[in-house]
Amino acid sequence: MLKRVGVATMIAAVIGLLALAPALANGKPAPSSGTSKIDLNQSAPYLGEWVTFTATYPGTVKNPRIVVNCYQNEALVWGEVGLVSGSFKLGGDSSPWLDNGGGPASCYADLENLTWHGHNMQEWVELAGTEFDVSG
Repeated sequence: MLKRVGVATMIAAVIGLLALAPALANGKPAPSSGTSKIDLNQSAPYLGEWVTFTATYPGTVKNPRIVVNCYQNEALVWGEVGLVSGSFKLGGDSSPWLDNGGGPASCYADLENLTWHGHNMQEWVELAGTEFDVSG
């Protein structure tokens, strides 16, 4: 009986590693299971506008956060992390985006869960994401 439990445990561990392989290959953790979604509430966002998001996620998520990053020519020009109930001022009050005179940007908002492993180790797990363009 002990041999069967040992073999079953080893098989489960290998299956678990194989499931993680695609996520580990790109350097990001795999999205958590369950239904998660994030949507921008504004239809035509512009630089300086306050935007909000509607986020849905499983009840097991303990520390949800929204991470917004905006890029011009693939260079990060503004980013912010906030609560799912918060609002985000596109470009903030001081950023390379504003310093460069504005202009359009491609933005990404990720719904993430901050998980803790021990006292000082933390991991951000992406649950869902959305892309949107911002006029400058």
